[in-house]
Amino acid sequence: MKKFLLLFLSILMVFSFITCKKSSNKSSSVIYYFRGTVYLRNNPAPDVVVNMGFRDSSKIQGGQQWDENKQTKTDSNGKYEFTIKESFESAHGWTWKVRALHPETGNWTDWIMGGTVTPGENGAGTIDIYLE
Repeated sequence: MKKFLLLFLSILMVFSFITCKKSSNKSSSVIYYFRGTVYLRNNPAPDVVVNMGFRDSSKIQGGQQWDENKQTKTDSNGKYEFTIKESFESAHGWTWKVRALHPETGNWTDWIMGGTVTPGENGAGTIDIYLE
């Protein structure tokens, strides 16, 4: 009876180790949110083109170039949002900036720096853009 119990517990332990290893290989992800509101003469501006530039915050010292290809339009309330998703294991944070295309003049605003957004509960940054 002792041998049977010992064999059963051994099999149970091996199975639990295999199960743990499988679940630890599953990669969870981190989502960063970059958002704000565009105002035209202090009123929320719908359908304004917003451009976001971002770069890996862990490589700023090396002079890494900005990726400035993310673009969206504001919603009916003047709000915009961008997201970046990466695996939790490689999460490092992002430095970001935004600009808006003035709907009346067709000119881009200057870039507005948003600082660095890091993984965790504060994985979000907000910049409001004011146009005259």
